[in-house]
Amino acid sequence: MYKLKVLAARCFFAVLFLALIEALVGLELVSPLILSRPTAIALALWQETVSGEIPQLFLTTMMEVAIASGIASLVGFIGGYLLWRYERWGVAYETLLSAVFSSPIVLVYPIFLVIFGRNPAAVIALGVVAGFIPIILGMRDGLVGVNRTLVRVGESLNLSRSDIFWKIQLPAAAPTIFSGLRLGLTFTLINIIAVEFLVEIGGLGKMVSAAYLRFQIDSMYAGIGAIILLTTIFVSLSYKLQRRVK
Repeated sequence: MYKLKVLAARCFFAVLFLALIEALVGLELVSPLILSRPTAIALALWQETVSGEIPQLFLTTMMEVAIASGIASLVGFIGGYLLWRYERWGVAYETLLSAVFSSPIVLVYPIFLVIFGRNPAAVIALGVVAGFIPIILGMRDGLVGVNRTLVRVGESLNLSRSDIFWKIQLPAAAPTIFSGLRLGLTFTLINIIAVEFLVEIGGLGKMVSAAYLRFQIDSMYAGIGAIILLTTIFVSLSYKLQRRVK
């Protein structure tokens, strides 16, 4: 019942917000060159979907994000484990990684274009670089923050180091690890969309860029709506995965 009330509240405010935008643009209080009416965006989204353009671009971006996220997760989990396992490495590199993570990594996209060429490989590579750092930090911070009492209980039960890690430390660190994973996924998606937009490679970012340059405002916002949907799907999948692990 509570979930239904929350869903109803979300839908109510979403409809209210869209109705407000519709009224503002319809009354010409906001220029249609800045903001489109939701009904016009929905029509453009439907037309682009029926024509097959949005599904194809959606799948392209989704595939790029999935590949980049998978590689970033693998690198991040291994790197985070090593920085936790070898404490000196963790102390030495945590601050450096935090500094790199705080910087706008997307600005180095020309280097990836030189290395990989103007193709989806460059987009995926930049997504990996943007995503694996928060996963490393989340993995290390989660393992470092495990209560030592839990470890001592495992040792008192004569558990091996491997059993203690898999059965005690890793489950205890799971919330922090998944927070880093979601953050890495978010930054992977943001950077992939940004590069697609900047150099018009591949998926939904390319669609938004092309529509923007042609002043097709309805199509531009339709592409943005598809990007929001893609983000919602990946974040929802991360939450479902976390619940399964628990």
